[in-house]
Amino acid sequence: MSFTSVEYTGRSRIVLRFANQEALRLNHEWVGTEDVLLGLIQETNGVGGNVLKNMGVNLVDARAFVENLVPIGLDLIPAYKLPFTPKTSKALEYAEEEAKKLNDGVVGTEHLLLGLLREEGVACAVINKFGIELRDVRKAVLNILGVSKEPVKPYCLTAVDFNSVAESLTEVGRENLIALIYNSFNNIYEIWYWK
Repeated sequence: MSFTSVEYTGRSRIVLRFANQEALRLNHEWVGTEDVLLGLIQETNGVGGNVLKNMGVNLVDARAFVENLVPIGLDLIPAYKLPFTPKTSKALEYAEEEAKKLNDGVVGTEHLLLGLLREEGVACAVINKFGIELRDVRKAVLNILGVSKEPVKPYCLTAVDFNSVAESLTEVGRENLIALIYNSFNNIYEIWYWK
């Protein structure tokens, strides 16, 4: 089970199977981030599940929170492997990025949890219902992994779709944006030119 070249550990695959079962239990036609969270809580041998357990997240309350946030489907869904929601797919992409960023060759349950935290879907709302800050969960995972500081990405300029930004601005705002961009590029040019 791999979205890219990164492999998933046995425990991570078990989490995703539990997530599929949770989605089926709720008569959903998809696996949401909340289902992956419930799967993590059930897989107590992995880092992700242990972090959640140590922070007071339990399956009974988490299921109740999920059922209050996401309605149970009306139709019984036949048991099979369900597709992921776009948010779940993105969370899994983030999990793979986290594994690579931490120089891990495989996606473990800790990476699944970190991916859920970055996506900020229903799973994060459930964690918040327990009175837990998402950044505290991230810190706990990184502490267990022995990472004292977050790996830092090098600073780089990012491309911005100025047309889409400008469409939402008034005429005065557009003129100010154009002036800001012009001045920013001039400053960058001056810094680069005079080095």
